[in-house]
Amino acid sequence: MEEVKVREIRHASGGIWKREYYLGETLHRTDGPAVEEFHEYGPLKWRAWYYRGLYHRPDGPAVEGYYDHGQVAFRSWYHMGSLHREGGPAVEEFYEDGKPIYRAWYKRGKLHREDGPAEESYAPDGRRIYARWFFEGEETTEEGLRRLVALSRIRKATAKDIGV
Repeated sequence: MEEVKVREIRHASGGIWKREYYLGETLHRTDGPAVEEFHEYGPLKWRAWYYRGLYHRPDGPAVEGYYDHGQVAFRSWYHMGSLHREGGPAVEEFYEDGKPIYRAWYKRGKLHREDGPAEESYAPDGRRIYARWFFEGEETTEEGLRRLVALSRIRKATAKDIGV
């Protein structure tokens, strides 16, 4: 079995700028992030989990970024290279005070949400600036989403009843 190798790049000041884990020529690590990049004076800037070259993390966001004071700036959930998260937004961006800027729900790489807008953007005061509804990657209206969700549930129930 091939060994995972670590590569470190340093700032001129001597501190670590970037640490990367490779399996052969491919970013890969199963027990932590495969890439970590640091601000010049130490704090973590961003990190990413990779599995055989693809963004992937089964138990949390695969990509996380931080402001220089440590507050989360962004995070994204991936499954085998595709944006995907069950039960919450797969993409989140935050203002420095922690309030949301942007949120997007994805299922298997496609914008998708059944209980609200799949994309939302917010002003610094917390007001929602815009919202867009998507079902399996196709943009729709709020009313259209309700119809598509109802139709999808009928199809699933019918398929179950006939044993498909």
